[in-house]
Amino acid sequence: EILISAIKQHSNILAWASDGMKANRDVVALATQSNGLALQFADSSLRADREVVLGAVDQNGLALEFASAELQADREVVLAALKRDGQALQHASALLRDDREVVLAALDEDVLALQFASPELRLELLAPAGGRQCRQSKQHSRKRSRKRTRLGEDDGCLRPRSRNL
Repeated sequence: EILISAIKQHSNILAWASDGMKANRDVVALATQSNGLALQFADSSLRADREVVLGAVDQNGLALEFASAELQADREVVLAALKRDGQALQHASALLRDDREVVLAALDEDVLALQFASPELRLELLAPAGGRQCRQSKQHSRKRSRKRTRLGEDDGCLRPRSRNL
């Protein structure tokens, strides 16, 4: 009771909980509801529990780092994490970091996630379609300071995201 009350107020208290409490599904689910990163303190069996991990990454996508390798390779879990934080791509399996749809989902949330894509896919996404040079490359280089960009649909260039989207 005291621990449950403390977890509601401070989810990181799970770090000092007993091993039994760290293996308690209800306690860990409660902690990860308010702070997905509390998953790092959970017992390894719960880091492999799909429902617990989905709850954690839904709160904080970067909680994917503490999921089991099997769940880091689970497409649904990774996509849920990427909805919260595109940078979570760095914790996805190598196979998913080479998956175009998964990487595009990460880029939709944070273009800087491109650095975590497989080298081959990164080159493919950065190369202009059909080998053409980007028509507006000078404009793009001047606008790199903009926070968000998206993959261009007509020429394959990365360009600033329209404010109207």
